[in-house]
Amino acid sequence: MKTIYVYPIFGTSPYYQEIINYPPQSVSFSQKTLDEYKSTGLNTSFRNLARRLLSTFKLPRLTYVPKTSSDLIHSSRGILILNRKPWVVDIENVGSIVNFRYDLLNSQFQRKLILKLLFSRFCRRILAWSLASKKSILNGLDRKLEEKIEIVYPAMHVPQIKRKEDEKIRLLFIGDFYRKGGLDVLESFKVLNSKYDISLTMITNVPYKFRKIFDSFKNINFTEPKLPRNVLYQNYYPNCDIYLYPTYWDTFGLTILEAMSFSIPVITTKMYATPEMIIDGKNGFLLNSPLLWHNESYLPTYKDWNGFYRKVKTPHKEIINQLVEKTSLLIEDSSLRRKMGRYGRKLVEKGKFSIKERNKKLKRIYEEAIS
Repeated sequence: MKTIYVYPIFGTSPYYQEIINYPPQSVSFSQKTLDEYKSTGLNTSFRNLARRLLSTFKLPRLTYVPKTSSDLIHSSRGILILNRKPWVVDIENVGSIVNFRYDLLNSQFQRKLILKLLFSRFCRRILAWSLASKKSILNGLDRKLEEKIEIVYPAMHVPQIKRKEDEKIRLLFIGDFYRKGGLDVLESFKVLNSKYDISLTMITNVPYKFRKIFDSFKNINFTEPKLPRNVLYQNYYPNCDIYLYPTYWDTFGLTILEAMSFSIPVITTKMYATPEMIIDGKNGFLLNSPLLWHNESYLPTYKDWNGFYRKVKTPHKEIINQLVEKTSLLIEDSSLRRKMGRYGRKLVEKGKFSIKERNKKLKRIYEEAIS
């Protein structure tokens, strides 16, 4: 069987770690290891610098790979390739092509350049992370791109680490404090803590004023978010019974898949790709959110992102009430927790988020790209 040599332009996200660590059969990546992933993701100052450069020069994310003998280039995060050889690109949202400066998509020059590269014969496939991702590309750029788009869901390996049992129900939250709903998790914990014997671990950048308010809660553990992934797998997911993730801004919550791989039920908001991951009542609960960053076309609702962030930084009573209700159901019903956990793990082990399913698609896409 012929080996396909792929040059990957990957970031440090777990999505790419899982591809490098568990590649399709007969596929060889020129990059064998990735930089250590931290739960904070891309450095904020670097991200802001990239946005300023894009804004100044009014260019999409572009790159050229010098002197590669690989059969194919697999680009990521919407980075477009200038090489005149076969390439594929994965995209979580159309905004990633312009580093989430959506106003740049309105530039005639930008759109013309982006579409020229995506419609070129060298771009063989656009790999959408989700159906929501696919819709954002079609609605944000050109519906004629549909023939090039294929949904390839992120996949996770199933860890062999067993979860540790405890009489106290343990809640876990990971992510940016405001954007991922950390404030509402804290407010809901106030109510839950008065009714149940529970604990909460928050791996996030908690503002000092909230640390001070909740310092008297001995059953809350605040942990800085700069944790390697193996630490999360060894010390945090195994010590969790319910994963809380009431996010307000996401294109794909990879920590949801990680929690599912540990047989942990997930409570999250119904937004963007989360309904493709969480089947309400099966492997967790979906909350109706009063605040969404995107519209029905999966493009930003807010022209002014500062306005959106101001709304994120206030408590949301509707979400808090739903969090209390759904978390209470899982706290009180251990059999429901186990049932939901098993269903979620099955989706990762054998379903659409499995390594096997992803590799089957990637291998076929790579073969077709170089044929």
